[in-house]
Order: sequence, then C-alpha cells, then structure tokens
Amino acid sequence: MTISSKSSFLTSMKAGAKSNFGFAASGTLFAILFGIAAASAGLSVFQAVLMSATFFSAAGQFAALEFWQTPLPYATLAVSTVLISSRLSLLSIAMIPHITERSLFTRMAGFSILLDPNAVMVMNLKEPHDPLGVLVGGGLAMYVTWIAGTFIGATFTNILTPDMVASLQYAGVLFIGMIMMMVIRSSSKNWMPWTISGLMAAALSFFNLPPSAIMIISVMAGTITGIVKAKASND
Repeated sequence: MTISSKSSFLTSMKAGAKSNFGFAASGTLFAILFGIAAASAGLSVFQAVLMSATFFSAAGQFAALEFWQTPLPYATLAVSTVLISSRLSLLSIAMIPHITERSLFTRMAGFSILLDPNAVMVMNLKEPHDPLGVLVGGGLAMYVTWIAGTFIGATFTNILTPDMVASLQYAGVLFIGMIMMMVIRSSSKNWMPWTISGLMAAALSFFNLPPSAIMIISVMAGTITGIVKAKASND
C-alpha cells in the first residue's frame, strides 16, 4: 500500500492520538508520581514540568532524580539516561519497515517522538492510515498527558508520606516493564532482537555486572541482531 492510498497525515495523526489516549491517560499516574518525586528531590514545579517537556522519558527522568544533587553530575546524568533510553534503538529498527517510503530526514523527525506505546500501534496497524501520522499522533497524546500529570504531582507533592516517596524509585522500572510487555507481545514479526536482548541480559546478570553495563550490552546485542536480520531479509 503506497502513501497516496492511505489516509492523510493529519487524519492518521488524529487516529493515532485517539487510539493511544487510553494508555496516555493511564500513563498520567506515573507522570503524577514523577512530579511528586521531582518535588521531593528539590525541583520546583516549573523545573519538573520543564524536564518533562524537554526530555520526555519516563524511566530516564526517574533515573535522573537518583543523581539530582548540588552540583549536578552532568556526565553521570547523561550516561545514565542514555543507557536507560537505549532500548529505543531496538524500537527504531522495528519501525523502519513500516515507514520505508519516507525520506531519512522525515523518519528521523518522526523518531524524535518515538515511544513504546505508539510504536506498538504502528507495528499492529491494520487500518489504511499513514504510519508516521499514527506514530506522531500517539506520541503527542502521551506528551500532553505526561506534562499535565507532572504538573499535578509537583503541585500536590504533600499527599504522600516520606516512605511512599522513597518507593517511587521503582516507578520508572515498573513503567518500562509494563510497556515492554506490550511491545514484546505485539512484535511477532520482530521477535528475534527482543529475545536475544533478553537472553543476554539474563546471562549477564550472573556475572555481578552493574545494571548499566547489562543494559547497554543487552541492547547492543539486540540491535546488532536486528540489523543483521534486516539485512538478511533485504538480500
């Protein structure tokens, strides 16, 4: 099916936002938890909302709070957030077959708002919609609700006890785990990279390596598998 035979970009974007609204609304809970955790770490409401608006990475934002101190360890913050967000390289590879008709620049622009839920929607797309429009629309739905949830949580930070706030360090991991289950279940055609990545992570866990090393090595293994698989399919 060519681009011309599909719905317009705007129509597809609206469909993507509508389809992803349910997940975006449920993700607001994690955004509220992030807002509370950010305020507890010393960020103002403006700073917390600004982080969500410019960074927009649930698990990465939770990880950044672990190192939030004065002075800020910029290198540590950068490395930790890149490692946690590195799973998106696997999603990018899985998305390429769905938007091959687009130019490299257009694909890169779409990937700038690539998230796990809207990637799942595109990989399962059956309606005659523009995949890129669905990707962007679903991402924008998540973006708006994430910022709104951050504002609510940072504004009403006193609703939780200190012990409950301390437990929020696991919220980012839970969020990633919930989304990854969706991705794996919905990626029947691209199961190999995810499987190799998971097996590598499980194997490395027996060697007492730091979590950051396990994550980057397992993601690299899955990425290389995806590249090799894609090249073999094209030959």
